[in-house]
Amino acid sequence: KDQQPPAIESGMVIELDGILAFPCVCEVNESAAHFFVDEVTGVVVEGITWQSLLLLFVGHHLVFTQPVESGARVIAWCNLERVTADLDQVRPEDGSTARRLSLLHEWFDLALPPLFLFDADPVYEEDGPFVRFTPFVSRLDLWFENDSLAVQALEALNQHIFAAKATRGRRLLRFLDPNRG
Repeated sequence: KDQQPPAIESGMVIELDGILAFPCVCEVNESAAHFFVDEVTGVVVEGITWQSLLLLFVGHHLVFTQPVESGARVIAWCNLERVTADLDQVRPEDGSTARRLSLLHEWFDLALPPLFLFDADPVYEEDGPFVRFTPFVSRLDLWFENDSLAVQALEALNQHIFAAKATRGRRLLRFLDPNRG
């Protein structure tokens, strides 16, 4: 049977002992600033606020946390089944060693996971009796210190995404037939 992950709630603090966590930074827009404990911890460069995060995995969820003294405070999370990741092949023009990992979240609901943004305004399509069947796509760009850390994060992310997607059939069968294992 699948292990049920512990309940994840925004603001809860997770102890990081034994949990693989990847340090990264992301751009924080005004609508997401309230998720962070202390908005002052973000660094503002050329009008853009950057926030340190830890990327980790809890059950079938991708979890973004903010480092705090007692561990890591949950900022946002999303279902790994709905995420794809891609490492940017273009190097920064300023000679920086930083690498960008783009996460795409695809789902049929306009409600986004915190920190994710739509690239363009989503369009809800309705054609006669038919309603939109393609998912809405939102994005979150994470920056890692160097190639090595970015590649390690991408590999771990892809492994966890694969594991989450591999259990969909069993969960669907359990939903359709609760008496089944």
